[in-house]
Amino acid sequence: ITYGDCNNSQDLSYFDVLVIPEPQLRYNEDEIDAIINFVFDGGSLFLIGNHCGSDRNNNGLDSAVIFGEMDTAGHFGIEFETYDGCTNHNPPPECELCSWNDIRNTNFIADPQDPFIHGPHGEVEAIKFNEATNLIIHPENNPMVQGHAWRDEGSAPQGNVDVTLASSFFGEGRVVAIGDSAPADDGTGDEDDFLHDSWDYPSSENDILFMNISHWLTRPEVTPLPTR
Repeated sequence: ITYGDCNNSQDLSYFDVLVIPEPQLRYNEDEIDAIINFVFDGGSLFLIGNHCGSDRNNNGLDSAVIFGEMDTAGHFGIEFETYDGCTNHNPPPECELCSWNDIRNTNFIADPQDPFIHGPHGEVEAIKFNEATNLIIHPENNPMVQGHAWRDEGSAPQGNVDVTLASSFFGEGRVVAIGDSAPADDGTGDEDDFLHDSWDYPSSENDILFMNISHWLTRPEVTPLPTR
């Protein structure tokens, strides 16, 4: 991954949006700098994580750890919560502190103009997660960060923790983060893999949500997100 290298046909300067879905291999420092600078200069970034222990290739790393190495909290104000020892296929019980199972999420931001929940592709009444990692937002690092959905348990406050969907501005660029990859699964993957097809899950609008997010990331003429 490069940014500003005209000899690389896949250089980020040739693209408007970068999607990183559940990364399993860490990025080196040059690649991280390329991604950060791409966003700062006006690129859009979609970070799709997954639950603690979702280490698919047994290298000791899962997506939350890799995003942590990119310092998404420091740059964008969005942290993928981790817990020591949760980076393996058999996570200890403590991992329940930062991940959760099979949730229909309806605890949304109240803004009637929110571009994700009330976007151009339709209304989102629920998001279906299979197993996800919490997001923590850090307005002290980036005052432009905004939560859009939170865990539903009890009367969960819409604060800086237990966030399930968040966005931010960084420089001239835009960032969206979600804590699970299952909502983007439309069932068209490798036949030898287990496919969730949460895209069409009953009683949720995952397909509409991801279309609304994609629309916003392509920087159309839409109302910007509220600022803090």
